[in-house]
Amino acid sequence: MILTKKVNGIEVELTEAEIKEVKARETAWAESEVNRKVEKTRLSRMSEYGTPGEQLDMIYHDGFDVWSAHVKAIKDKHPMPEGFEAVIKEEKKDKEKAAKLKEKKPE
Repeated sequence: MILTKKVNGIEVELTEAEIKEVKARETAWAESEVNRKVEKTRLSRMSEYGTPGEQLDMIYHDGFDVWSAHVKAIKDKHPMPEGFEAVIKEEKKDKEKAAKLKEKKPE
C-alpha cells in the first residue's frame, strides 16, 4: 500500500521518514487503546469482586468453590481485551526496573 499526502493540491508519496512516523503514531495509538481497555476491565472487575474482607467472608462462610465460581463469573462477564498480554508484560518489566532502582539507592 502506498501512503500519500497532498502538497499544493498534488498527491505525492510519503517519504520513508514520514512513513515511519505514521507507523509509530499508529502503534502508540493502538497501545494506548489497549491500555485504556485493560484499565477499564480491571476497574469493572474490581467493583464486582467486593472488598478483600468480603471475599474472605465468602470463602469462610460459603467455601472456596463458591468464591471461585463468583470470580470466574466476573472474569467471564468482563474478559480482558485482545493484546492485554503485552500490557501485563510491560507492567511487569516496569515493576522489575523500579525494584532494581530501589535496591541500588543507598538509604
